[in-house]
Amino acid sequence: MSESRIKIRHANSSDNLLDIAELVYDTDPIIYPEIASCRDTAIAILAALIRVDCGPYCLSNILVADIDGQIAGISVCLIEQRPWVKELVASAYQAQGVPFTDTEKYVFNEYFYSLNEYFDDQTIYISNVCTKPEYRGCGVASNLLNYINRLKGSSALHVLDDNANAIRVYKSLGFKISKHEDGFAASGQPRPTCYLKQYSAT
Repeated sequence: MSESRIKIRHANSSDNLLDIAELVYDTDPIIYPEIASCRDTAIAILAALIRVDCGPYCLSNILVADIDGQIAGISVCLIEQRPWVKELVASAYQAQGVPFTDTEKYVFNEYFYSLNEYFDDQTIYISNVCTKPEYRGCGVASNLLNYINRLKGSSALHVLDDNANAIRVYKSLGFKISKHEDGFAASGQPRPTCYLKQYSAT
């Protein structure tokens, strides 16, 4: 498939937000399952937060790789700083009929509420990149990342140190390891090692 068919655009309210939320969920096997014990419920909560433009997962921070009108992949990146509204987070759980317990509060306090700390006027922090399985190998992730890198000429992201495929893609696009950091882990679990990788056009 020609990469010229891939169009990068901002997500909008007419997109299938559950589809986008599912792609966000699939970017990390450690963080997103902690949102709720049921995968479908966690995805519905993510979609609800996207719908109300709550926190970094607002529509203006979500880029879509569009192929012939179909969402082939997404990226969440901190183009603008959008504060979390904790009441909206609690309402998203209430709408799904699930309690906002200490387990869920832990993941929000330890990970989600801290995402805005990575907002920088000079560098775009990339929180998520995901390609639908049927579009892998078509250049979707590369197009998303190249688009983001052109916005400010500087970007950064974290990647688990055992994610060889992602590390290979990031290296091919000019990302370099800046430092090692501990990643998020569920309460009481050992924290995985991550690389902070940075791209600069200069």
